[in-house]
Amino acid sequence: MEDLVRRIMPRSLRIDPSLRNIDLSGKRYVITGGSSGSGQATVEFLAKQGAEVITTGRDLARGRQNFESLPLAVQGRITLLHLDLENMESVEKFAAEVNKKWQSFDALVNNAGGALTKNGTFELNGKTYDKQFVGNHIGVFHLSNLLLPGLEANDGARLINVSSVMHDQAKGLQSTQAQIHWDDIHARKRKFDGFDQYAQSKLANLLHAKSLARKYDKDNIAVFPVHPGTISKGSRFGRSMGPLMRAMMVPLSILMGPIMRPITKEDGAQTTLHCLLSEEALNHHGVYHAQTGLKHSDGVRGGWPYRSANPLSHDEAAQDQLWSLSEELVAELKA
Repeated sequence: MEDLVRRIMPRSLRIDPSLRNIDLSGKRYVITGGSSGSGQATVEFLAKQGAEVITTGRDLARGRQNFESLPLAVQGRITLLHLDLENMESVEKFAAEVNKKWQSFDALVNNAGGALTKNGTFELNGKTYDKQFVGNHIGVFHLSNLLLPGLEANDGARLINVSSVMHDQAKGLQSTQAQIHWDDIHARKRKFDGFDQYAQSKLANLLHAKSLARKYDKDNIAVFPVHPGTISKGSRFGRSMGPLMRAMMVPLSILMGPIMRPITKEDGAQTTLHCLLSEEALNHHGVYHAQTGLKHSDGVRGGWPYRSANPLSHDEAAQDQLWSLSEELVAELKA
């Protein structure tokens, strides 16, 4: 069935062939969530080209197994560390390890995240928090701030936030546009909706990237929010969904092709790699890049670059409001 989906949907965008043989010796990259899915494909591509990579996972034993098929020389360029983005202590511990190892590095890819979790909240100090908003955005926000000095020390650095087409489509198969629920971020006052909460967190990723793009010139830190595509196997969707939903994904992809199109993890890495390595991408600092094959709310199937159809993503006041809210939540989660 997946082969049928690929035949009837547009081809995935691919990086310039010249980048496939680029020598990345001496380059250093921090890529969260790189032990599986498109993150793993990104890590392996960079390490095979000679780069040193620090990446993360929650299950280090499983993560190491995923890299075992690589040549030992390539494995030696990959450092796998634990990181739980829902836990600010874990975020700070990981950032301290990175900053101790490297005083400067070439890029940060905020790839790790969770999707549509069945048990979508957690309790802390008597309050309920949305796992997806905390893990997908607040942890990313805090980690980025802690690692920015290492990027600032390296002119020409890049930062990528892995967002999603769902930053535009809050209900997945419906056309409701995503939003930030400013007065109820964690769904404490309304029924918890996993799709809606995931969309909110992915919109936050985009707003965060836009804020950073306003703060930094592209020649210092070039910033890109990206949508990698819906990965068919080994993705955050596959790990977070129940077995019934996983089994339904491929048939749904055929029936609802305008919304979903499963691709390989290698194709899922292409948008990140383009923004990470391409000189052409620097002409689109701060602009959303999306793998093709998925319709956004304006009917467009993405592109490199692609102007997000969600008007809130371009709202500077919303970007500033989210930044302030994020600082408050980091402090609250550390208390």
